[in-house]
Amino acid sequence: MLGIDEKAGGVFRSPLSYSPDLSKFIKIAQMLVVQRDCLSRERRRSRTPVRHS
Repeated sequence: MLGIDEKAGGVFRSPLSYSPDLSKFIKIAQMLVVQRDCLSRERRRSRTPVRHS
């Protein structure tokens, strides 16, 4: 669990020690948003018919 320090016998962690863990979660979330956007654009391009003039 994010707020409990297992090494110190199950006591709550200091809020200052959350930063590295939260930073990792935020970075992964950002990467997932970018990936989803790329996949969405790719799907839209493949569905759009090519117009020949």
